[in-house]
Amino acid sequence: MKPLFFNNVAIEAVAYVLPTKVVTSTEIESQLAATMARWA
Repeated sequence: MKPLFFNNVAIEAVAYVLPTKVVTSTEIESQLAATMARWA
């Protein structure tokens, strides 16, 4: 697929939302540990 290019484009607004729960890398690694152990 050919990429699309536009002329005269402006960003009208920028927004962000903070998550309700913060997850650390350590928590993610512990959840994936069993799966990653199978790859080792």
